[in-house]
Amino acid sequence: MRIAITSTSHKPQAESFIEAHKSRLKGELHFLYGDNLPKYGPDGALSLYPGIGKRLMKKLGLKQAAESSPLEAGIKDYLSRKRIDIVLSEFGTSGAMMSPICKELQIPLIVHFHGGDAVIEELLRNFRERYLEMFDYCARIVVVSKDMKTDLLSIGAPEKKILLNPCGARESFQQIKPAFNEPHFLFIGRFVDKKAPYYLVCAMKRVLESVPEAKLDLVGEGPLLNATKNLAKHLGISDKLVFHGAIEHPNLKPYLEKASCYVQHSIVADNGDAEGTPVSILEAASAGLPVVSTRHKGIKQAVVDHTTGFLVDEHDVAAMAEKMIEVITDLEKARLMGMAAQQHVLKNYAIETHIARLDLAIAEAVNGN
Repeated sequence: MRIAITSTSHKPQAESFIEAHKSRLKGELHFLYGDNLPKYGPDGALSLYPGIGKRLMKKLGLKQAAESSPLEAGIKDYLSRKRIDIVLSEFGTSGAMMSPICKELQIPLIVHFHGGDAVIEELLRNFRERYLEMFDYCARIVVVSKDMKTDLLSIGAPEKKILLNPCGARESFQQIKPAFNEPHFLFIGRFVDKKAPYYLVCAMKRVLESVPEAKLDLVGEGPLLNATKNLAKHLGISDKLVFHGAIEHPNLKPYLEKASCYVQHSIVADNGDAEGTPVSILEAASAGLPVVSTRHKGIKQAVVDHTTGFLVDEHDVAAMAEKMIEVITDLEKARLMGMAAQQHVLKNYAIETHIARLDLAIAEAVNGN
């Protein structure tokens, strides 16, 4: 089976779920990426006639000119030449742009939503008609949380096409053994509105009043990084926080081993952006860390409140700090919650299960089921 995976990402190696699909799905995989309509493939640029506009194409008598841009023509040419059996579009916006092409070529389409593509208000306004057309044509719509399913049903997705398939944590994280010997917190993620890293800084200010030896490692980068650093300086706690920048997955082990609790204060951003089910939380739990986070989208299922960690309301910094203190002042309790977190992920978020469900959906779509 020949599968084309399309993605908006310009840095596909940064998306762990894309890497999991590329490396684990059954079949001959072709990765097309670079924008909502992918610009690049395994052979380089996809545009069939680079630099030639539609009018000139038509004048030259090129066969795709009447209806297709050079990029669309190139994508159609690639899918046809490679005899692609099915397209798996990562992100709803990519699926929306690929849907007319797949329909014209009669290639089945599966669309995998991940987070903001299901909720960002301006995006939904701009893509409303394309989404409805995509919902009508595609074989399956994959969602990663119950909240995401509800969000897509509210904008017209047919329930019979929706497949709830939470993301999975890579097995390598199960081999990590946190030490649980010091009050050390960890956050891994992009510094963006929906992850609200500044709330972690505010919570740490409160934590340090009760546990002055506590520390917080923050791994990642993004547009809010400098603002978050400046807030730490303003609150006078810069010496208790370490900003490590972006770190590749294989190099995260020492940070997870040193931590005694994973923290993430996710919120619904003003523009509607939100999480799906954060892989960082699943991987931290898989490593055996308790998680303190928010009652937000898929996190509500990923973290079992009072069992694998604690959940607080979005924007409630005081409650966040209180639960961080509760975990970090009883490291034996933290260890036991971390063990429960690991078992919860193994049972409900195994990467093998995620891939198996997706393999089955692909096979059914190709076979017309």
